Order: sequence, then C-alpha cells, then structure tokens
Amino acid sequence: MSFSFKKEGLKKKLPDIEINFEPIISYNVCPTQAVHGVAQGKKQLGLMTWGFPAYGSGKLLINARSETVFEKASFKYDILPRRCLIIADSFYEWKREGKDKMPYRILWKNQEEPLVFGGIYKEKVEGGMLLQSCVILTTEPNAEMSTVHNRAPVLLQGDDQMEWLENIPASRISELMRPLPDDSLHIYKVSNAVNKRTNNYPELHRELPEQPTLF
Repeated sequence: MSFSFKKEGLKKKLPDIEINFEPIISYNVCPTQAVHGVAQGKKQLGLMTWGFPAYGSGKLLINARSETVFEKASFKYDILPRRCLIIADSFYEWKREGKDKMPYRILWKNQEEPLVFGGIYKEKVEGGMLLQSCVILTTEPNAEMSTVHNRAPVLLQGDDQMEWLENIPASRISELMRPLPDDSLHIYKVSNAVNKRTNNYPELHRELPEQPTLF
C-alpha cells in the first residue's frame, strides 16, 4: 500500500480522527512494516505493524476473509473487541498477464480521498510499550476490482468509518464488510519497481500505458 498524506491535510479529510504526530510518508508499505491505524474506541491515529502470526502455525497473516472471520481461530477473538481502521492513499495488487504478474495501483475515483480499510488488530506489551499489529479484512470484489483480483479489501466510507470503531453487534459488523459499489475505484498499471520493498519514491505512483492488443 501507499501513504502520502501530511498531518494537516489528513486532519481535513478525516476530521473525526485525532492526529498528534506527523505521519510517515511511504510509497511502498510492505507487510511487517508500520501502517497508520486507528484502534477501536480510541479515534486516535497511531502506528501498527502490518501482519501478525497465525494461531498454531505462526505463519504471517496480512489479510482476513470477512466471510470466515468469526470462525477462524486467528481472528474470532479479535473481531468484536479489536477492530481498527487502516489509512492509505492507495494499495497495489498484482494481475497475471501471460507468464508475469504485473502491479496495479488502486485508489478512489476521487483520487484525493484516503482509503480507509476495515481491519482487526492484536496488542501486547513489550519493553513497557504497547505494540499493536493488524490485518486487513477482505470481501468480494466490485466490477472493476474483479478485473485485477478475485478479492478486495473492505473499504469504509462516511459514517461507516466511525461506526466500525464502536461497540456494535456481529450482524452489523457483517453488514459493514460488504463489497464496494461498482465504478468507485480508479485502477492503473504501475512499474514492477514496486515489487522491491526497498524502492520507495513518488515515481512508484506513475501510470504505465497499457500494451495494445491485436483485437
């Protein structure tokens, strides 16, 4: 994913969230790195680690399927008390094209608005500090997202964002994890430089032209 918002600009876009530090700009946020999140009941922006270990195996998890989140051991104890918002300007997804997988950048059609993912988190105290780690919930893709991938992140808009952080029943949580309406996302191809996690610069957002087809 990518995060390029500065403090004052983000405050204007998300006025219900308290922001007390200058966010970390990163054009290539990868699993195990810090993401900007808001924990349930706090409404204050903080940093979380993207990904936590699966129950039993210890495998790193970065996503959770909304359809089974109330059942899976790695998530079922967190979905009610520990939901979070994860903020980004866009995210990357890879589409198979022939023998290659090509990266695409995905953002709102209104490209200035932040993406607000629905997620869940875990926390622990280590060295006297509270550490939080999170995963992003996924759902069925809308029409344009289905051209790239068979899953999509849960994206929250408007009043749904703050409601996600409240003490709400499982039935309402399930409703909020619905797919996006069609024709709401802007998707375009970017350089495979984004595949290397040490690459981190604004040019990663640059759109690549689609290759012409024979028909």
